Amino acid sequence: MEDTWQIFIDDLTEDNYTEYGDFKREMDHQLRRLVESSPPFTDQQARELYRLRQDYLWTDHPDEDIDIIKRDIKNRVERIAQLH
Repeated sequence: MEDTWQIFIDDLTEDNYTEYGDFKREMDHQLRRLVESSPPFTDQQARELYRLRQDYLWTDHPDEDIDIIKRDIKNRVERIAQLH
């Protein structure tokens, strides 16, 4: 996995969020940073990153556990990074 993908995953797993709104804002910032710093994405990677942002950041899930959402995002980003 390339360094920029791993940096995103490391940041995601290291940060301890207690407030859902703060978590959403930071994840959006980190996803934008990932997109800006990564080499060009394949069309499939771009679609999956868009879907990821749509699923977790553009819809509200305030009653869900942040740690569960973080785990799901981590798993999806790892899969997206492997797409060619």
